[in-house]
Amino acid sequence: MKRKNVNILVIDQATINTSYVILNIRDGKPYWVECSKLLLTNPDYGDRILELYNKISALIVQHNIEVLVLEQVPPIIKNFHTTSVLLKLFGILELLAKQHGIELVMLHVIHWKTVAGITAKGRALQKTESIKIAMKRWQAYKQIIQESDDVADALNMSYAFLVDEGYITNNNK
Repeated sequence: MKRKNVNILVIDQATINTSYVILNIRDGKPYWVECSKLLLTNPDYGDRILELYNKISALIVQHNIEVLVLEQVPPIIKNFHTTSVLLKLFGILELLAKQHGIELVMLHVIHWKTVAGITAKGRALQKTESIKIAMKRWQAYKQIIQESDDVADALNMSYAFLVDEGYITNNNK
């Protein structure tokens, strides 16, 4: 649903480095406010989940987030541990959305990558391409994009979301 004014949080979730982008839509125009990564430092997995919960909750309150955009967990991942971790993270983020009355938007990984212009096959090549595309689109975030391919993914997810919602036109076509 296209809104004239809204604050959006886009997250590329993980238990070590969770990357995020804060978007503001003002008078129907998108502004990238912040992009960064949350480094989770606790060695215990349960404590890292709590740390992520607290940090994301703080971002939601600080930026008055109204929409949370997440990558949909693929239905089949060969590594059960990875699937389990991603589903737990999704549950935590879904809980935060419910607690704060935030609209939750899920983007399928293949869809957002296609919309963002990522065409490479294979995880390593896709990461490289995601970084290149993000560096081209967001020069102001060059340093952090170079440091974290997850930040590049979060930025490219934000791009796909804005295209899907009609805030910007896709320049990849």
